[in-house]
Amino acid sequence: MSTPVVFPVGLYLGPMHPGPGRRADHVRVMIGDAVVGLVDGESTLWGRAHEAALTRAELVATDTVDIGRLLGIGAMVEVDPDAPVAFARSYRLRPLQSALGEVAPGRFGIGTAGVAHAVVDDWAHDLWLRCAAAPDLLTACGTAPVLDQFVQKGHTLLAGAAAYLGPVAR
Repeated sequence: MSTPVVFPVGLYLGPMHPGPGRRADHVRVMIGDAVVGLVDGESTLWGRAHEAALTRAELVATDTVDIGRLLGIGAMVEVDPDAPVAFARSYRLRPLQSALGEVAPGRFGIGTAGVAHAVVDDWAHDLWLRCAAAPDLLTACGTAPVLDQFVQKGHTLLAGAAAYLGPVAR
């Protein structure tokens, strides 16, 4: 059995300033229809979870933040690489930004104003194109090999903010 990897959930909405001239005391993340606040260490950890397929131990190795709270409020989810179907039925990949076309052989840009914020392989680009119309990640992936690719390398879409994961509305 493989060790579960952690995925961030939700759309980053930005810092919450308590008043004029005051420093932001947390950032806001939309998870489904709810908006939650993440304090400094939590938002840093949530941000790091976008970068690569990391296990819980790898993610918190250099941090003292309680990842349990982030998992509990739905800002993160652990996915078993050997059994990803329940995860894929429960979450949607929501596209952000625009397709920029092939930027190198077999590599596709996703970004804004002609600037690629994510450069992905063809499988990720195809998934990204399909995910807007799919009711869940499993449908968007279509096949087990594509779902396996997402669990291993889907962070490439999240890191560049080409997409975000949101819970399926029930």
